[in-house]
Amino acid sequence: MSFSDYFSRQAANPFGLFGRFVMSRIFNSGNVMLNSMVKDILSVEPNDHILEIGFGTGKLISELVGRLENGRIHGIDTSDTMVAMARKNNRKGLADGRVKLWHGSFEDMEGGEGAYDTVISVNTIYFWTSPGITANKIFQVLKPGGKLIIGFEDKAQMESKPISKDVFRIYSTEEVKAMLFAAGFNREINIASETWNKLIYHCAVAVK
Repeated sequence: MSFSDYFSRQAANPFGLFGRFVMSRIFNSGNVMLNSMVKDILSVEPNDHILEIGFGTGKLISELVGRLENGRIHGIDTSDTMVAMARKNNRKGLADGRVKLWHGSFEDMEGGEGAYDTVISVNTIYFWTSPGITANKIFQVLKPGGKLIIGFEDKAQMESKPISKDVFRIYSTEEVKAMLFAAGFNREINIASETWNKLIYHCAVAVK
């Protein structure tokens, strides 16, 4: 297996010492801009229920939970390595019940229909094995009027990286909008874009 293949598989589902010590640092540094954009777009109310799909080290959850009083932030991630790290980074929120973290696939998550005011996902859309099914389920778990925010990097930018196209599925902004429209997000789907250090980042924002 080439390093690009190994790295790509680690990015999709971090494991072992490489996942714990290398990918965690890459996630924390590589997600800074998109996490910042998500926080700017979010208008968190004290009683909101939020779900993050693919929370990685749990850094964004730890930064958002302080905005909640009686609300909750739930997260689900396929990597047991990341779940363990996120639990350490969210001890207080877990202890007081404002945070719940699950190990598993979002597509297999039971229940939750109409449970969330906001669903967020940063740099994970590339790894959705059945994108249409995932988008449909997100639509289902949102409350009427609920908001979805998906953070991802620019398509041309991703295509220039030494990553495995067998692992990463790369999207343009128009392809993301079409996916969400097909899932039922019939209101206007907006794309917020920012450039940082010559890199381009996008957040798709859709309302149920």
